[in-house]
Amino acid sequence: MTGMGLCAPRSHEFGAPNTGSGRYFLGKHKTTVPVAVGFRYPFGSMRNVTVDDSIARLWRGAAVLTICEMTVDASEFASDSEFAGEVRGLEEELKALGKDVLQEGRVQAMRAMFRAMPDMDPTRYRPSSEALVRRFSDSGFFRINPLVDTNNLLSARLRIPLGIYDLDRLPQSPWVYRIGQDGESYLTFSGQPKNAAGKLILADSDGVFGSPVADSGRASISPETRHLAVVGYLPLDIAAGEADRVVGVIEDGFNRYFKPISQGRQVILNPAL
Repeated sequence: MTGMGLCAPRSHEFGAPNTGSGRYFLGKHKTTVPVAVGFRYPFGSMRNVTVDDSIARLWRGAAVLTICEMTVDASEFASDSEFAGEVRGLEEELKALGKDVLQEGRVQAMRAMFRAMPDMDPTRYRPSSEALVRRFSDSGFFRINPLVDTNNLLSARLRIPLGIYDLDRLPQSPWVYRIGQDGESYLTFSGQPKNAAGKLILADSDGVFGSPVADSGRASISPETRHLAVVGYLPLDIAAGEADRVVGVIEDGFNRYFKPISQGRQVILNPAL
């Protein structure tokens, strides 16, 4: 990444690795200052993110979350025909793989992460990325709006849950990635209550807004969204360098279709390592 809104040249393929160089920022356990890998620079100011002890003590890998923040004009979708081509490519890939896609390493790694949590049996609570892969395999890609569509395409390509959040609908408070407490719940996009106890959640001063299963509705994307964050909920044992490539793929996808006005990135590391 070389400046505000600019990225080092990369392949346009969503699955291509980010070959740009990076720097590592390491912090102490339970720090309230974000720890990040890769280039990180002000976007206004990026959110402070804490990895709670309830997660850190269970985590095996170096990286925990990826975060990409940007300002976009969703009305200026660069190429609907090009996006439709990407969708066809994904559908053909999933059709060719069939049920074998569910045995891929990253799909299994996400399931392993869920099994390591107190109450996230992946046979009951599927990672949102796996749910998308299954749905796209069975019924084809469904469209919602350009921002959400791009996020869903990237999530299915990466086989990693990606949450997309309207930052103007969230308070200016630090974020905490933690395990939900007994009795804790939140409302989904459809307004249905969701039990958060024993599950991975991303929370701010108002409570839960993100999850690798189903997000809260209070930060949902709309046609008026301008300032957003895409959060990658990483597998239990991913390396920092691989996480940096994931956030690069996310940047590439949104740069390709929306030409963000400004952008910032960070990879949140395991504070216990």
